[in-house]
Amino acid sequence: MNSRKGFIVLTGEVGTGKTTMLECLREMLAEQGTEFAYMFNSRVTADQFLEMIAYELALRCNAKSKVEILNALNEFLITQASRGKTTVLIVDEAHNLDPDVLEEVRMLGNLENAKIGKLLQIILSGQPELDGKLDDPKLRQLKQRIVLRCALKPLSEQQVSEYLNTRLAKAGMPNQKVFPPALITEIHIRTQGIPRIINAVCDNLLLTCFAMEEKLCTMEMLDEVVADMRLEWPTAHSKLGRTLAGFEPAEVFRRNR
Repeated sequence: MNSRKGFIVLTGEVGTGKTTMLECLREMLAEQGTEFAYMFNSRVTADQFLEMIAYELALRCNAKSKVEILNALNEFLITQASRGKTTVLIVDEAHNLDPDVLEEVRMLGNLENAKIGKLLQIILSGQPELDGKLDDPKLRQLKQRIVLRCALKPLSEQQVSEYLNTRLAKAGMPNQKVFPPALITEIHIRTQGIPRIINAVCDNLLLTCFAMEEKLCTMEMLDEVVADMRLEWPTAHSKLGRTLAGFEPAEVFRRNR
């Protein structure tokens, strides 16, 4: 981050935790005293994009003048760099950026000083469609400046189990028995390993368990929860996908209790 070598791209499907990671990054940067601009609305024009940067960094300039913004930004970045500090631009939902805005972002990456080098570290975060945009031949100059690509993947079954165990341990249940192994397997299948969906499903399971005055979540509860949430998964409409070893999910669960 401090080396300001080029662009960093973070991609992942909806719900895999991109925004959560950016929130952690922002907290870390704030603790370090690092100046940063966080762009959360990517459906803007190139001029609006620059205005948002001017606002985020509190630049002293006419925010309606592109020339003044760029001059003020350049002076700001040089001052920060001369103090040994990095300035970071974080763009969330970057897959929504229009090509002309991405080109403006590339131009910002060109801001540099002969003695200091690059003045701005830029992070682009978005859904997998962002990779497709960056592969556009018209944006090859931007693509060449990307030094690091990170892709958030859905959790594996083992990771789902560890995730649930950790969350419940933090809540005061170090050896959780609310979610049996067979149920965790099915949770992984139906949520496709997406953390946001896992959270919602398990929260509803716990509420259902509480309402029924039970201490153990069951496959029947899971069936009800995913039906209420209108969840879809690859094998949702397949009889083969809805069975394990020839038994319906609830029966499989009972045989594994």
